[in-house]
Amino acid sequence: MLWNILLLALSWSLGQGIFFIQISITTLAATSFTNWYLATIPLGSMLFAATIWSVFLPRVIARYGYRPPFYFGTLMSMIGAGLCIIAAWFKLYWLLIVSATFVGGQVPCTFYYRLAGLQFSTQEFASKAIAMVTAGGCLSAFIGPEIAKLMINVLPKQYSGAYLAALRECATKDLRIEITRNDRQVKTSELNIQVGSELHVK
Repeated sequence: MLWNILLLALSWSLGQGIFFIQISITTLAATSFTNWYLATIPLGSMLFAATIWSVFLPRVIARYGYRPPFYFGTLMSMIGAGLCIIAAWFKLYWLLIVSATFVGGQVPCTFYYRLAGLQFSTQEFASKAIAMVTAGGCLSAFIGPEIAKLMINVLPKQYSGAYLAALRECATKDLRIEITRNDRQVKTSELNIQVGSELHVK
């Protein structure tokens, strides 16, 4: 139980790290690509997409469970991060807006990780599970901008290295979800075997 909650906390931290990289790097990139008063439009498009997706996300989760929409949000974020690299490489302001919109798809999914933690906790531990998952976001407030600062000039074109770091965070976050799912499947199988054995004995 604790292992899965810690994995979700790490996924929350990575998801929020992508968000903070977007806030810090995209604003700087947009300022250098166009006039300064248009620099926050990419962030606005990201938050707009996040708001729209957050309206439909609860219904999608209720119908299909947590995993498919989480993977969908991660896929959108990976597409957005890849487009951000292209936008930074060729200094395309319009593509920066489009890519930020894609990244917005993972924002509400990241916020739902705290509720996914309830699947791996008892009723008595529920509030602590939510707090532990949410605490992962505290690390991203420092780690996200720091990674962006260290990676900003790794590639030949400025800012593209930071978006490469965001892309890697997306892939890692997706891996954490898969590990959590597989661990839960193993525990569920063990529980079913144990219950079946007890019924057979009776």
